[in-house]
Parts: sequence; structure tokens; C-alpha cells
Amino acid sequence: MNGDQPSATYAGKQVLITGGLGFIGLNLVKALQTSAVGVRVLNRSWPPDPEHGQQFLEGVTFFKGDIRDPVLVDEAVAGCDLVFDLAGKSGAAASNASPLDDLDVNAKGALTLLEACRHADPMSKIVFPSSRLVYSPGLHVPVPETSPTVRVSIYGVHKLTAERYLLLYQHLHAMRAAILRITNLTGHFNGMTNTAMES
Repeated sequence: MNGDQPSATYAGKQVLITGGLGFIGLNLVKALQTSAVGVRVLNRSWPPDPEHGQQFLEGVTFFKGDIRDPVLVDEAVAGCDLVFDLAGKSGAAASNASPLDDLDVNAKGALTLLEACRHADPMSKIVFPSSRLVYSPGLHVPVPETSPTVRVSIYGVHKLTAERYLLLYQHLHAMRAAILRITNLTGHFNGMTNTAMES
């Protein structure tokens, strides 16, 4: 997302970014900071590191709390046209060490958001970042979407579960969804370097 694309694509829209103070979230906020786009952020922590993001949040409507809180999520999604669902726990090793916590955040969180969108506006679109970890390791790159899904971590299982929730709600309630199976993220944001590895 660069240049004038956000203005043209999202003009007049209300956009919610859950987990909006993370690396991807802050980059999205920065890209969407135009007068024609209403940006909302739902995040557990506030304020952000002033060195790396706070200056980009001027004019953003902020909801402090947990993606599993249905009252808060209902309030945050009301009137939104588009939701980038970036909230959740990450890390394969951490998920295998604490599977119930990963289930609660990554699966229950996804369902909480889906239910909120279904009640508030089923025509809003949800963009969900899944993971390359839903695939078997060692596949030839680039990995086709048709490759078999062989989960080797709780994290991968819950990412695939959230994908299935999205597709089911799309089928049952005509909701709109886009699923992105993201691989390792690297980059810079205002002096902050991200080298997150999904392994």
C-alpha cells in the first residue's frame, strides 16, 4: 500500500485495525492516514512507544482492550466497512508450550470478531493474516495455495481454524473475507526494525 492507493481505495470508508500497534498495524495506520479514511485501532496496550508510532496515531479512534471482549469489539466494529484482524498471539514454539492460551486468544478472538461483524454489519469485509505455518515445512517456494495443509504447531492449527471460521461465516451469512497466508516479515518502521520469523 503506497502512493495514492489508500486514498483511492478506502476513501470515505471506516477501517478498524485490531492489533493496530504491532509492526503491520502501525504500517497500515500510517498508510491509511488520509482525511478521507476513518481509522480505528483496537489494541490491548496504550500508549505505543512514542519513538516508533505515537505520532502516526493523530486522528485515530482508539479502543483499548482485548479482542476476546465482545462488548468492546461490538463497539469497535460498529459502522466499519473493513476490518484488518491483526490481533492475536504469534509463535509456533510459544503456542506448543501454552496451547490453551493460544486457543483462547487466536480461535476465540477470531470468533468474537466474526460475531461482532455479523451483528453490526455482515457486509463489512474482514482481512485476516493467516500463516505459512498451515503448510507442511520444506515445500518448494513459492508455495501454491493448493499445497496440503499439515500443521506442525498449535499456532498453525489455530490459524487454519480461524480461516475455516471465516469461510463458514462467509457461507452461512454472506460475509466477506480475505485470507492472507503470510510468511516471514521483515522491514522498517520509523526506525524500528522487524525481523519476525514464523518458525
